[in-house]
Amino acid sequence: CKLYRTELLKKNDVRFLLGVHPTEDTYFNYQFMEFAKTAVFINKPLFHYRQNEGSVIHRWTDNNFSNVDLVIDALEEFHKKFPKADPKRYQQAIYSRLINTYMLGLERTYVHKDRPYSFRQTLRLMKEQLNTPRYAEAFEKVDTSAINKKAKAVCLFGQWKWVLPLYLLGWVRRISRKF
Repeated sequence: CKLYRTELLKKNDVRFLLGVHPTEDTYFNYQFMEFAKTAVFINKPLFHYRQNEGSVIHRWTDNNFSNVDLVIDALEEFHKKFPKADPKRYQQAIYSRLINTYMLGLERTYVHKDRPYSFRQTLRLMKEQLNTPRYAEAFEKVDTSAINKKAKAVCLFGQWKWVLPLYLLGWVRRISRKF
């Protein structure tokens, strides 16, 4: 659960990128954190998040990855205007976000029950996505020292371009969300 001071949002014109889904909150939160003087983390469940299988987040879409590129492009432009963030930490945050969205996009695009691709086409498309410069760099240069073993495995499979284990992890993620 995130709560924001309205005055901070209005004063700094913090907004969502319109028409971008998923990861529309990435840009919003990055802007907010640039202008916030403090942030507080409370480790308590304050609300219950319900999953609706018919919602936009669960529908098959072919543009998940192009939307991520739009968000990363917007973040890079924002960072040029407000370069307060430590460049190394900023870049690591971008790499982590790209890897996370690769796995979410994998789950929502390639292992989705409504995908129009054969298994062979799916693996080829996954590999093409891994070979794009942005994702290849993220998987190669992400700092894995502070992440869990499952995330490290994802990073290694991505570095090695092993799409079959990534595909299987996507299925496991999709199935585990139903329980």
